[in-house]
Amino acid sequence: MKDLLTVKEILNQTGIARATLYRLIDEGLPYEQVGTRKKLFNLNEVVEFIEKRKNALVTKLEIGKEYSNEEIALIFKCSTQGGMRRSHSTGALVLTSHHDDPNNAYLDYWQGNTFFYTGMGMEGNQDIEYAQNKTLNESNRNGVIVHLFEVFSSKKYMYRGIVKLAGTPFQKEEDDFSGNKRQVWKFPLKLIGDNFLEESFINDEQKYISNASQNISDIALRKKVTEFDGIPRSRITRTKTYEYNPYVREYAKRRAKGQCQLCGNVAPFYANGKPFLKTYHLVPLSKAGYDNYKNIAALCPNCYERINILHNNDDIEKVTQKIEEDEKIFQNVLENNI
Repeated sequence: MKDLLTVKEILNQTGIARATLYRLIDEGLPYEQVGTRKKLFNLNEVVEFIEKRKNALVTKLEIGKEYSNEEIALIFKCSTQGGMRRSHSTGALVLTSHHDDPNNAYLDYWQGNTFFYTGMGMEGNQDIEYAQNKTLNESNRNGVIVHLFEVFSSKKYMYRGIVKLAGTPFQKEEDDFSGNKRQVWKFPLKLIGDNFLEESFINDEQKYISNASQNISDIALRKKVTEFDGIPRSRITRTKTYEYNPYVREYAKRRAKGQCQLCGNVAPFYANGKPFLKTYHLVPLSKAGYDNYKNIAALCPNCYERINILHNNDDIEKVTQKIEEDEKIFQNVLENNI
């Protein structure tokens, strides 16, 4: 009897919720009944039971494989709705991050090997004590296993693996789904194990968002790029891969109005019905440059190669001034059209 723990003691030792403990009992967790109400547990048996339960779930999933929303709900016994889905029956919290929707107000991103996931709450300030925000915030001690899925194309959820809260959540100002400023919570997460994405997936994601960026209005596009903090996003693939913001690139091209910002000539040809210009970061991201609308130029192919190879200070200065001039003109046009 001395090695057995009461319900209260087992909850304190394992960090699981009372409701979770009773679900484990329903699934076969061994215990010793004392009288009509008291239950006693062996700590080692409880920990082993929880681990087996977790491992059984993981064996049903393959890292890097794409699943449908319905398959996720079936495997985890969770809802098909929402970006944060708690499953009490499997002891899991399923996180989904959509990179496929240009109108998504949840701005999740990778910075190296850390994923910054946005909390739940579509409008108004988010509350870290609310629903699954609280679950994720306490996930290092509440026994919940957190699983991450990323969506790069519509209705395809790629399983990235189990993640762990890797730092203190922090607040950041972003727009809600109605376009109003609000405070959101960002949760820094890290994958358990070296589950690298292939660079081809990153390239596909960039192409998908780039195509989507061409179909939004000038006003909506400028809103996206002016609110973007400019800090380059990156992922650890087999090497470090920078994720250029497709909206910033599209904005630079529209602002240039089909003219090279170095030589001043019109684009040499059209591609997909649009003037062909290449974008160039004046201060490279690899040298701590910002991925924002102030640090990017639209150049004809010839000037792109010239500035990329020669790095001539006079060329950089000329382009910088041209960017400032074009920005003022473009901003005035947009303000007059509102």
